[in-house]
Amino acid sequence: MFVVDAAKALLLNAMRYKPFLVKPNNHELGEIFNVTLKTREDVVPYAKKLFGLMGLGVKQGMEITVQTEGDDEEAASAALDKFLHENL
Repeated sequence: MFVVDAAKALLLNAMRYKPFLVKPNNHELGEIFNVTLKTREDVVPYAKKLFGLMGLGVKQGMEITVQTEGDDEEAASAALDKFLHENL
């Protein structure tokens, strides 16, 4: 188990190893998503996005193949594609 307290490139690279905890400050978190975060209310949605990325175990530049099935497969695929493009 390990904890990561690092800036953008190192933090994003380390996430593929599924750290126990990441501790970016508001400036580092903002740098990852190219936004300015000043308040707790600003930080919360981006922290949630970061947790979502951690669960995926992917990093920028990786090729991902996604297969969806079901009645809403096109919508699900489009939503995942949008999420990945906005967050990686």
